[in-house]
Amino acid sequence: MGFTEIKGFSLNWKGYNQRFLKFLYDEVIKNNPTTILEFGTGFGYTTCAMAMALKHLNNGGKIHTYDSYTPNRIWKIKSSKDIVYSNLSKYGVNDLVVLNKVDDINDWFSSPFKFDMAFVDIDNNADKLNPIFNNPYFKNSFKSGSDIYFCGGTEERDNINRIRGEKPISSVDCDIECVHGKPSPSFPLGEKGCIAKIKNYKDE
Repeated sequence: MGFTEIKGFSLNWKGYNQRFLKFLYDEVIKNNPTTILEFGTGFGYTTCAMAMALKHLNNGGKIHTYDSYTPNRIWKIKSSKDIVYSNLSKYGVNDLVVLNKVDDINDWFSSPFKFDMAFVDIDNNADKLNPIFNNPYFKNSFKSGSDIYFCGGTEERDNINRIRGEKPISSVDCDIECVHGKPSPSFPLGEKGCIAKIKNYKDE
């Protein structure tokens, strides 16, 4: 299965652009993971993109995605779970995704499991990401070769955190590399829809 443009319910939110979603699809193809961990299912757009890649690889892989599926300060809905199910069904990837409800993303660490690739988008800011990235299990996963991606990594995205009164994503306690949406002549501060990877830990 190749990449298909992902469009769905968005509450007037422009969402991730197709280049963002295609980048995630391509990274799954490149990394060939069998277990993908996703923190922040949202409406399931990124989940669908990565699941499409798993379907193409046909390697028996699964995405284990985690969210509260309850309203947050941005989206005024009772639950996004029905929307996620609808999108997974629309793109034919239901059987490749396991949805998990958690009150707090960090609850995952009470019963962690090995993963090959992770993607984190939980309305990111550094204060949210640091407890995850600094957890010994995540650190050891990175050292063991797991690829850890997350939304963020540009000055343009950091400015959103500053407007919200949050600690910018790029100040996380590890060395990161912007791998999608980096600065260019068209976007001197980089793109809002950007993706970074953990490159190393500063204390190593």
